Amino acid sequence: MVGSTHPGLSISKLHHPVTVLGFGMRAGIWFQGCSIGCRGCISTDTWAFAEQDRVSVESVIDWLDGLAGGLDGVTISGGEPFDQPRALLDLLESLDRRRNDQFDVLVYSGHTFEWISDSCAEHLQLIDALISDPFVDRRDGAVPLRGSANQRLTCLTPIAEERYAGLDHALPAPAVQVEVADGKIWMIGIPQRGDIERFQQSLADRGIALRDVSWRP
Repeated sequence: MVGSTHPGLSISKLHHPVTVLGFGMRAGIWFQGCSIGCRGCISTDTWAFAEQDRVSVESVIDWLDGLAGGLDGVTISGGEPFDQPRALLDLLESLDRRRNDQFDVLVYSGHTFEWISDSCAEHLQLIDALISDPFVDRRDGAVPLRGSANQRLTCLTPIAEERYAGLDHALPAPAVQVEVADGKIWMIGIPQRGDIERFQQSLADRGIALRDVSWRP
């Protein structure tokens, strides 16, 4: 199994609300650390493993419990969540104990569905929808919820079938949220080709220059 089996999670970011990575109003949990490193990834800041910054699953659940308003679901991404298999399973089990019939768990992974089925079958029993397979930059485009056309969306439960089956025809193309916090600008979602360049130019036109960015090595 790739990655850490130490207690707790290495987290890149927690955010609410997330409206562009799944159905409805969601909470987003980004794991820190990725062993895959897809070429063209816009989140290279989530690649490095950071054992010293681990947090407990309970603290993440406390954060979720403290959010105002209802949640339609949780989206888990990264980084690579399955690089922290024990932590991911603990989180999924905790989410499963708390959710109701209107709540879904959507997980992103750069591993193939076949690899996950063989290596992490117990995880799949606690996931509603899985987006799998590595990002391929030459195949990027307007595919809902996915960065490239090769990536697969697998619905594993009835609520996922209701919300995500037929997704290519039911929901708009990938979208991006822009958030500002602690002197940083966060782009949440899946930009289409040219979006980042247009975003940078728009900031430059306002006299704002970006220094360190996650989409350049």
